[in-house]
Amino acid sequence: EGEAQIQLGRLLPTLQNLSCFVKRCYELVRNIMHQLASLHLPPVRGTGPRVMEIAGVHFQVVYEHLGSLLSVLLTLDEIIASNQVLKDNWTQYKRMMKSVHSQTSRFGVEDHQVRPFEKLMQRLEGELMEGLILANCLEQPFDDGHILVSANPTLMEEFMINMKMIFAYLEARIGENNEMEQRFQFLSLCLLFTLHFQVWRAADKKFFQQIFNMFKKLPAIHLCANIVWIPNEFLLRAMPHL
Repeated sequence: EGEAQIQLGRLLPTLQNLSCFVKRCYELVRNIMHQLASLHLPPVRGTGPRVMEIAGVHFQVVYEHLGSLLSVLLTLDEIIASNQVLKDNWTQYKRMMKSVHSQTSRFGVEDHQVRPFEKLMQRLEGELMEGLILANCLEQPFDDGHILVSANPTLMEEFMINMKMIFAYLEARIGENNEMEQRFQFLSLCLLFTLHFQVWRAADKKFFQQIFNMFKKLPAIHLCANIVWIPNEFLLRAMPHL
């Protein structure tokens, strides 16, 4: 009796650290998108030369690492979703906190001491426990007062060019005897495609079909432990109308 609450209580500092890590990932993704948008400015008639001329230069390695970062967030979602013990312990801990809140004198605490902790629990639940770690990153606002990402057609086109180059490389290697990390790179590509769709609300349906048809070679990807990710199921949930 009470062991579940004790285990969850011991895990709370780790969950707080994880929350900080996730927020930092969000900031990094937004920063990368801002830097790419600044590099790939749409041509404006009457303006002088660009600060940096990048015509014909594709920063494919940046997109690859961006996809890898998104795959970390996806993996966190999948790990938490698959851990039934964690979810059960979380439910019991919340139930315990309700009892503490309703009987503060019995537990020797003041109401003003309980409320901040309850807010922390609510925040951690929304950030980590509801399966929205990746979704909150993809759906965050990338436009600010100085940099407009969603209104940058040049970046939208360049983003698609890099995804197609990555896909051409992966398509030729997945399923071969010398395949190494290509399966995880394909996972990253799926997430890049989803990010592209979320930002610009436009998709190359022919390219989407090429990615979707990779299930013939790659029906599932093993993430860790007993967790398997199905690319097609994810794509259909993220972009059902395509």
